[in-house]
Amino acid sequence: MKERSYVESAKVAGASDARIVLRHLLPNVLPLSFVYLAQDAAIAIITEASLAYLGLSDFTAHSWGIMLHDVQAQGYVFTAWWWLLPPGIAITLVAASFYFIGFSMEDVANPQRGENRWR
Repeated sequence: MKERSYVESAKVAGASDARIVLRHLLPNVLPLSFVYLAQDAAIAIITEASLAYLGLSDFTAHSWGIMLHDVQAQGYVFTAWWWLLPPGIAITLVAASFYFIGFSMEDVANPQRGENRWR
């Protein structure tokens, strides 16, 4: 971004570094940072649930991965499958919602790139 022509023009015009960052760079970078934040939140949820399922997290904390681990450890995967569905569906829905929010924010942040995605 700092190599773009409008930043070079602002430097030539005598704008300070703080003004260039606040006025030219930040408004263009901020929407993209929200996109990456939303997508990273989904990755963090899946990672935490995976580590909890494997037993590599705090077993005293409440987690969907620990719920899945407990069902599997007790041997109720096939006999009491209704204990397995709520945490699995919750992980899937929350992670998918963060991904969809990220994709929607990307379309808002960069409309030229996202217009052909859904066709």
